[in-house]
Order: sequence, then structure tokens, then C-alpha cells
Amino acid sequence: MKQPLLPTDFDLAQNAVQADIILSLLNNNPKERPSGSELLHGGKLPMQMESETIRRALEGLSDSGSPYYHKMMSTLFSMPNKQAKDFAWDMNTVNHTASDLLLQGLVKQKLISIFRNHGAVETPRSVLFPRSRHYGTNAVQLLDANGTLLQLPYDLTLPHARSIAKHEPPVHRSFAFGPVFRDRQSGGQPQTFGEVDFDIISPDTLDLALKEAEVIKVLDEILTGFPALASTQMCFHINHSDILNLIFDYCRIESGIRDAVADTLSKLNIQHWTWQKIGAELRSPLIGASVTSVDDLQNFDFRDTPNKAFQKLKIIFEGTSTFEKASSAIAHLRDVIDYTKRFQVRSKIYISPLGSLKEKFCKGGVTFSCLYDKKIKDVFAAGGRYDSLIREHTHRAGTNLTDQHAVGFNLAWEKLARLPKPGPKGFLRKAEEEIHGIWTTRRCDVLVASHDAAILRTAGVDILQSLWTNEISAELAQDSRSPEDLLSKYRDEQHSWIVIIKQDSILKIKSMGRKETSDIDIPTTQLLAWLKGEIRERDQRDGIQHRSKLQRHTSQQDSSGGVDHEQEVRVLTAAQKSKKSNRRNIVEQAQSRSATLVHSFLDGPIAAVETTDHVMDLIRETRLSDPESWRKVTHAVPSAERRYIGEIHDMMSTMAHRNKDVTRNAFVYNFRTGMCIYYDLGG
Repeated sequence: MKQPLLPTDFDLAQNAVQADIILSLLNNNPKERPSGSELLHGGKLPMQMESETIRRALEGLSDSGSPYYHKMMSTLFSMPNKQAKDFAWDMNTVNHTASDLLLQGLVKQKLISIFRNHGAVETPRSVLFPRSRHYGTNAVQLLDANGTLLQLPYDLTLPHARSIAKHEPPVHRSFAFGPVFRDRQSGGQPQTFGEVDFDIISPDTLDLALKEAEVIKVLDEILTGFPALASTQMCFHINHSDILNLIFDYCRIESGIRDAVADTLSKLNIQHWTWQKIGAELRSPLIGASVTSVDDLQNFDFRDTPNKAFQKLKIIFEGTSTFEKASSAIAHLRDVIDYTKRFQVRSKIYISPLGSLKEKFCKGGVTFSCLYDKKIKDVFAAGGRYDSLIREHTHRAGTNLTDQHAVGFNLAWEKLARLPKPGPKGFLRKAEEEIHGIWTTRRCDVLVASHDAAILRTAGVDILQSLWTNEISAELAQDSRSPEDLLSKYRDEQHSWIVIIKQDSILKIKSMGRKETSDIDIPTTQLLAWLKGEIRERDQRDGIQHRSKLQRHTSQQDSSGGVDHEQEVRVLTAAQKSKKSNRRNIVEQAQSRSATLVHSFLDGPIAAVETTDHVMDLIRETRLSDPESWRKVTHAVPSAERRYIGEIHDMMSTMAHRNKDVTRNAFVYNFRTGMCIYYDLGG
């Protein structure tokens, strides 16, 4: 028998469930037709929302004053977790390698140093706050036991704006590292990204353009401060929210859909979002922009240098008062760009009239984005002036807070910590240089080992403690039977040196970073001096002298309140016409200035030589300006060593020439005996 068919005008796509129910009831075989009970429990019939039970439940959930509200909340929060969901929660967590984590630490240190150069202080951000209307469905929403709808940070700008609106900011320049979250929609742990924000707050409207240019300058310093970015074509796109809204007026974009239009335009020319895709989304029922409005918007789909871009806008707006209305915003953008030139921003800056990234936060202010300037573009960072967001969260009643103005950017900083991938030889060579320079990922410098477990846990621990006390990073090795066994266990680590404790307090040192360097044996008493010299040489070779200088500067500042070692100071005042002075102040100033002078000596180069302590004493008496003093040393040593003395003389002369405008301080270290002397390169 022929099966029943639905009419041709029946919309199967929209009514698939209804069609399935009808056809099952019209089945020619009565046994296959569902009963009333089967229909009710089959899950295809819609629930009767009008039923009294459902209606009251919904009313109870939507009305916090309902007598059932707290009972329902209590029931929801007393439900046990399903074990399967609990187990699957962490399944998608990214498991970083030790190298990834170490490189992230180096990247973070570099970013912090850039921010601190601009006087910024690290400040905290709220991690939980009431749900904001500014985000879509992929914001991570939470419900607390009292029924308050909350969210985790989607970015770090909104929590900062909320804080500024309610409390006087403690500092005007700040930065913050923190996680931001995206809902996976499918359940489970949210996606988490590491973000860093840099912000400048102003209590007045003075020099707003200058501060916006400084924020762009900070981003530009990040671009030039990381090797992978310095060799990549990057650019800035700048716009003003007022210009964008004047374009919306010109194109007759209705006020009710402007936020949605701006949100869609923020994707324009990013990755594969061409104008064709953007136009289709703007015309879709979800947004509902008219065809003529979308066509008019396309005229503004360009980027250009400031003067050319403003000229194009003038031509498009010709015959209307729109360009005149945009004059103040254009003048402000010109000020920002002039300041970026004074700041010597290296990346190219373009005006993008439809640029709308962060526009929802930056009503009436500048917006900017930093892009990978390639054929297929992508966003590196974005920001703008978010005064309107601060005003939105300010409670005027009963507060004496002054209006705050803020500009800043968001940067997904963890992408900077991705190690270079293998590629062509040229790329490998460049990557290798970068990895083994300032971005070397080592957990610690020294591995202390011994093939005797008892020695490892006695002498090894003593050496470890000594290294830590002298701020040399080190760790104790696992038990090992032989050098081969030891190296196999630490094959994937990047220690600079392995110190193997032998009998009679003799140490065998393997230099892991330099294959051409042979193993050496030294007594335990010389280990610290030897390592300090090697670390200084390594840091100079890798171009990271500034790291040790920064550490010395920091430790010097930390100890400015007092000197660790109380030097004896003998005060001798003039016999006549001596002003009455505070003796304690004189002592403290003398100790502080002498400590500063000693620290300045540490910037001097070191010549590491192999000779006797007698020859070191002779070198101490020489002067580079007196060739005769060096000839005396040459004649005082055996003939076999005279050539070596000449090489030492040449090396010291080269040091003096290279450092003539830097420092006259130097040191000569005898790595055979451990003796070290000061040498005046200008003498």
C-alpha cells in the first residue's frame, strides 16, 4: 500500500518534528502507529508551558521576592556533580612543556621592563563581577547562590573601568596580567587566554592625545623588543568613534543596530573576512541593515596614510556638513599622530574609517589596533580611550569622585612565548640565535652531581647552599652511577654547567653550552669565583648584560635604606670654618657613595688569563700608557711565557680601546689559581 505523503506546500525544513508526528499517525500499519502515551513520553510533543506548575516555577525563578525563589536556588546548588562531568572537566587543559613555561617567564619579564620604563605599576583586576551587556553568548556566565548573574573576565578592560569608576585610582599608569575566558558552549572548562593590559589614567582632559600616543609607543616598543616581531611587518590602524558614527549618519544606519554593525565591521579585512562576507552579515535578518546603507558603507572600506585618508573622507562627504562635523575628531587624530612621530614610533600608522575594534567601550574616543600587516591580516593587540565605559559604571549620587579618563590596550601576551618552529636553514639559524641569546630557556645554571650518593647529600648540599647564597641558580642532581648515566637523565635540560664532586674536594666541571670547551678540574674553594666569571662572560656573549645590570640596580635600591656590611667610616673635619654637621648622616652618605662606586666597577670587562700569581702581581704594577712597564714584565718571566705576556698586553689594550667612552675599570682573573686583580684601563 502506498505510504501517505504530505502536501507539496508543507514546509518540511521548518516543521520536521511535526511532519514526523503526522506521518507516524498516518502509518498504514496500525501496529506501528504510536499510542497517546507513547506520544506524550516520546519527547516530540512540546511541553505545555501554560500548565500551572511550570508557570509558577518560572515566576519563582524570575522574581527574587517570590516565596519559592530561595528554595529553588538552594535546590539548584545542592545538586551533586556527575562524576563523568567532573572527570571530563580538565580533559582539554593545555599541558605546557618546561621550555614553554620558562619562555613565558622571560617574555613576562621583558614586558614588565617595558611597562616600568613608562612608570607603570602592576595592579590587580577583579575576576568576578555582574554580567555585562557588552558581551555575547561566549562570555562565561555564572549564577551565585543568591541568584546574581555573574561573569568571568572577557577582557581586563571592563573590570579596570569598573574599579576606576568607583574608587580613586592609586596610580595613573598601570599594567595587569590575568586570564580571560571564553565559553566553549559545549560545556566543560572554559577556554582561557593570558592577557596583559597597559593603561594610562588622567584626572583631567589635559594632553589626552599625548597619552594616547604614549600607549601606541608602548606597543611599538613591544614590537621592536621581541625578535620574532621585529622581523615581521606590523602596522597600526587608528580611528575615532565620532568619525565612525558620522559615517553611520551619512549611510543612514539606524541607531538601534549601530552596535551590531560596529561589532561586525570590527572583523573587516581580518583573516578571511572580506567585504562580501561583512556585507552579507550586515544585510542578514540578524542585523537588518538596508542594501543602500551597506553599499554606502563600502565607500569607506579603505585605509591610508593620515593626510590621504582625510582627503578621501572630504571627497566622499562633499556637499554635506559631515566633514565639518568631523573636524574636531580629525584634529585630535592629527595630534595623536604628531606625538607618535615625536616618540619615533617605527611601525606604519594608517587611518581606517571603519575601524571599530573596541568601539563599544570607546564611544567618543580614539580606537586603534595593531595588526600583522600581511596579505591575510590578524590582530596582535587593540585598545582605545574608554572614558564612556568608566562613565557608564559611575554612580553620581553621593560620590565626590572626579571624572576619570583612561586609555589602554589589550594584548594576548602568551602568543609571544611560542617557540620558533623548525623551517628552512636560514630560519633555523635565526631561531637558534634567538633561543641561545636573551630568550634562552634554562631552569637553572648549575647542576650539582656526584656518583657517590653520600657525597651528593653532604658536600653536594653544602655547594648548593653556597651557590644559592651567591645568587647562582642551581639544583641537586638525581643519583647516578656514571657520567653517561647522569647525562642521559638530564639530556633535555639546558644547564650551563654540571659540577661533579670527586674525591678530596676536587670538582669536575662540564660546560654544557659550549662544545669546544673541555672539562676542567678545580678545587671547591675556587668554584664561586670561576662560575661568576663564566656567567659574566656568557651573559656578555649572549647580549644580556642588561639583565645582570638590572638585578644589581634593583638590589642596590633595595639596600638603600642601609648597608649590609657596616664599613668603618672615620670622619675628619677641617680645623677651621667647619660647619656643624650630623655625623650619622656623613657616615651613611659615605657608605652609600662607596657602595655605588663599587657597583659601578662591576660594569668593567674581565680578562681571564692562565699564569702564576707572581705574574699577576707584576701585571698589577703596569700601565697601558707606559710600554716600559710591560717590557719589565716580559723580561721577568721565562722566555717560553713572553709571547703569552704580549698577548695579555694586546688584549688589555683592545679592552681599553673598546671601553674608552664607557669605563676605565677592568679586572684580570687568573683561572689557574683563582686570583683576581683590579686594572685601570686609563692608567
